[in-house]
Amino acid sequence: MFQRFLPILLAIAHLALWVAAFMTIRTLELYPDHFDIAGKPDSWTDLGWWFLPSIALGMTLLFIGALLLSRRLAETSPQWVNLPRKQDWLKLPVDARLRAFKPAEGLLLGFAVFMNLTFISITLDTYAVATGAQPSLSLAKLVVVLVCMAVWLVLSIIRIRQAIGDEVRAARMAASASDV
Repeated sequence: MFQRFLPILLAIAHLALWVAAFMTIRTLELYPDHFDIAGKPDSWTDLGWWFLPSIALGMTLLFIGALLLSRRLAETSPQWVNLPRKQDWLKLPVDARLRAFKPAEGLLLGFAVFMNLTFISITLDTYAVATGAQPSLSLAKLVVVLVCMAVWLVLSIIRIRQAIGDEVRAARMAASASDV
């Protein structure tokens, strides 16, 4: 049920990134465009406030493209899709395969949301560093997002396995009912 809200969350997160960039970085003459491993700026630019959200837009479009391509492959060429319990999944009829594929779609959409949240954090931190409000990127925020992504990955894999198992059981029950 939660998964149907992921496209809306993705759109909100991406829009929030553009708003954050527009309201902060566009007001600066120079801002950091690269940070060292400790999060301290080691390069500054006047390239344009739109640079970070443009990179995020490209990455978001890649995630959406991967989602659309993988959905199409799940329908037409399932052997090219790598999922847990793949052999069971490949034996399912197309409609059951697509239902079982829904959690994988949620995995991709969730990663796109987290990636946009990461860019929002970097954008706001870049502004704070450029204005002197903080000396470096907030690594704690990035670690929190990365931990959330790892948890999302694990939960998604569990859900994918469950969805395939549910469809396999339903197919077996339907086959045994038709044999009677």
